[in-house]
Amino acid sequence: MKNIRSPCSPISSPRFSQRTNLEFSRASAKKKSQSLFNGSPKSYLSNNSNNAQMSPLKTLSKLSKASIALASFRKQKVNETCIFSFNPDEHKQSTLLTTPKKNSQKLELEDDSFWLGAGNVSQTPAKKQPKTQKAITHDRFIPRTTSDTSATFAVEKSASYIEAKQKQPSYLDVNAIAYQEEVAKACGVALDKRILAFNIEPPPSDHRDVLKANWNRPLRPPNSNLAKRKISTQPFRVLDAPGLLDDYYLNLLDWSPSNLLAIGLGRSCYIWNAVTGTADELFEAEEGDYICSVKFSSCGEFLSVGTNFNVVQIWCSRTLKRIRLLKGHVARVSALSWKGATVTSGARDGSIWNHDVRIAKHKIGELASHTGEICGLEWRLDGQLLASGGNDNMVNIWDARSSLPKHTKTDHTSAVKALAWCPWQLSLLATGGGREDQKINFWNTTNGSKLNTINAGSQVTTLIWSRQYKELFSSHGHPNNRLMIWGYPSLTLISEMNGHDDRVLHSALSPDGQTIVTGAADENLKFWKSFESKKKKQLNSGAGQNEPDLSSSFSKMAIR
Repeated sequence: MKNIRSPCSPISSPRFSQRTNLEFSRASAKKKSQSLFNGSPKSYLSNNSNNAQMSPLKTLSKLSKASIALASFRKQKVNETCIFSFNPDEHKQSTLLTTPKKNSQKLELEDDSFWLGAGNVSQTPAKKQPKTQKAITHDRFIPRTTSDTSATFAVEKSASYIEAKQKQPSYLDVNAIAYQEEVAKACGVALDKRILAFNIEPPPSDHRDVLKANWNRPLRPPNSNLAKRKISTQPFRVLDAPGLLDDYYLNLLDWSPSNLLAIGLGRSCYIWNAVTGTADELFEAEEGDYICSVKFSSCGEFLSVGTNFNVVQIWCSRTLKRIRLLKGHVARVSALSWKGATVTSGARDGSIWNHDVRIAKHKIGELASHTGEICGLEWRLDGQLLASGGNDNMVNIWDARSSLPKHTKTDHTSAVKALAWCPWQLSLLATGGGREDQKINFWNTTNGSKLNTINAGSQVTTLIWSRQYKELFSSHGHPNNRLMIWGYPSLTLISEMNGHDDRVLHSALSPDGQTIVTGAADENLKFWKSFESKKKKQLNSGAGQNEPDLSSSFSKMAIR
């Protein structure tokens, strides 16, 4: 009787090495698999007579010895290994796998359903072996300084650095940020000036990236003298304006887009040509009447004049002839503003009228909210909103489609005459208070919130924005009579000029946005190069020498 080996005996027979290159045919392999394995591995172990007499403890012991023998077999130095994989459920022979010598140690049985067979070797289920990790290989060594490596590791591994890094805007969705900016631009909302602006938390103040600070440091310190803009503190032209009334509530100076300057001097209204330097008297009011307000249309062709006799006159600036006479107010007209063919007038009784100069019945609307004299009127550039200021210390924002104020502001403690819409941010409005207030307030007219405040220290009479330099010009009355230029949005004082002996009541900006003319109670008009363009300055420096110098000839010229 042949000696039948136990299925758990180690695989160490010399016959295995002799039959490594033997190829079995499909039929013989199938027959052998059917004879060896009749059913599942469990049924094979139970049908074996030797295994039936063994206890479970001995069976596990022999299985462990078989696993050790199998592991030692894999380490044998053979050129090729012949492995057959059988599936006891389907009784099919797998494809013959031939592996090189160097890969023989890495062969693993992925599942208990695969069986190892070679010759008469016992086909015992192999125990699943854990996968071995590949050895870590290294590239060439690049030396680095110890201080650099340690400093970088210490900074990047710190908790404050990781927390600050995760809160940077670069971690946000780029599309979401772009969408927010487009919506804010369409609505006219400044994201950095909202009251409830949920901005990203800035990095902690104690965190400082030493490496980035050293890498971004300039080689030379910046030259502050070259970076600072030089603003002349002296006027380059002075005109005599006798009869200019010392009245805070009047608006007697305006500069047209066609470079004409209109000014009201007592009973007379004059137009001064800034190109030729000639002055023409437009008209003289009757006895007891005087000029209260002047304002050019947006095209510069028409001039509206409000008088003390409660009327508004429309004049042609080219022909110097009167076109219309608009009546209806019951008090003097102290403020005017244009929107297309509509001129808006504000009277001493607090009423605001809209006149269409193209039709016979010119009054097309009335705005009633103020209880004091209207001393400031300004339409926004797009013509959708109107700002009004009065002697009742109120500021009203009117929608062109409604007769009720959109916003009413009572933050000022004195009359509000100075009004200025920001040309590059339409929702921004600057307002200035009188002697008791002395403040400049900045408003978001979309939601009605106050963005910021400047304490000017004196009566605020006029405000003018500079589109080129993103700055704000302000003129002041008692007690300092100063001219000031403020940076925006920093609100820092950039320049200060003391050019008038009495309070400054009026100011206007030239069409090119470079020159400001101021009129004061000292009966002088002074011209300031407050926002001179750099390109224009270079062109003037290279102009021909044969051109006449008009600045010296008009340095002191009386209008009448």
